[in-house]
Amino acid sequence: MHNLPKLLKKFMSLRTSYLSCIFTLILLSPLQAQVIDKVVAVVNNEVITLSELNAETAEIKHKITETAPADQQEEAMAEAREGALNSIIDKKLIAQKAKEARVFVSDEEVEGTIAGIQKRASLSREQFIEELKKSGLSFNTYQNNIRSQLLQRKVINYDIRSKIVIPESQIREYYEKEYTINAQDGEYYLLQIGFDWDKEEAGSKEKTLQFAKRIHAIAVKGQDFGALAEKYSTLPSAKDRGDIGFFAIDDMSENMARAISPLKPGEVSNIIESPAGYQFFKVLSGDQNNSISKAPYATVKEVIQAKLFEIQMQKDFSSWVKELKENAYIQKL
Repeated sequence: MHNLPKLLKKFMSLRTSYLSCIFTLILLSPLQAQVIDKVVAVVNNEVITLSELNAETAEIKHKITETAPADQQEEAMAEAREGALNSIIDKKLIAQKAKEARVFVSDEEVEGTIAGIQKRASLSREQFIEELKKSGLSFNTYQNNIRSQLLQRKVINYDIRSKIVIPESQIREYYEKEYTINAQDGEYYLLQIGFDWDKEEAGSKEKTLQFAKRIHAIAVKGQDFGALAEKYSTLPSAKDRGDIGFFAIDDMSENMARAISPLKPGEVSNIIESPAGYQFFKVLSGDQNNSISKAPYATVKEVIQAKLFEIQMQKDFSSWVKELKENAYIQKL
């Protein structure tokens, strides 16, 4: 224990010597200063150079120059460079972690990824490179970015993703919170399908009624009411799959109240006539049942699980990177 201060002092001395060597190389001569890149940060035993930082900020610099007011460009660029430097530090740490875990990305994997992106964009390699140039990116920088992304994905899969488990209870809890609605006493949660007739067209009213009867019969048989509303209804609620939310009996017209009040959740009303057409409703919750689910649990379980997994991934990744930084030697110069 008594040797600890000496060991720490020796360690810091070695770090200082390492940095001194870097600066000595940079300042050897004017000619060499042009050849040897300026060091902007040190991450463990690796350096980040000015050219790396410039490459990382090329695209955002291009955007700032084009869009930011002249008097704000300097401040915006300073923020962008700081963010880019932090990003490079993260990449260095992840690359070091990957090397430690013997995780690598081959040239073939990088090329395959770029080829896929290029194919989806329907561009030749020459066109693709030209589009990158317009954004301020060289193809070499883009390749390095793709390699970093693939490496990060592999390390995350190895070190984080494989350890995440989303329990059933957590999925259920999210479902109850996000997919369940509680009505006030006496309120009905309704879906609506309706059809307006053309008052200028002879026979339009009768045609509209016959069409309403056809769609009503399909709905009564149990077909997806929301899908029917979205496809056939001419009312504004069609864009919301017929969802018109909560209504109290006192807020309904006499015809509507008479059609709705006897119904139980899940039942479809008779067709009623409105001033401009015909409509009918599906009751999702009534005054004796104040809870309604937006979708059956089984149909959204996988979606919820994926969402919760992604949320947990982001949390674990942030904690993982934070821990990497705390255990690393990082010096911005």
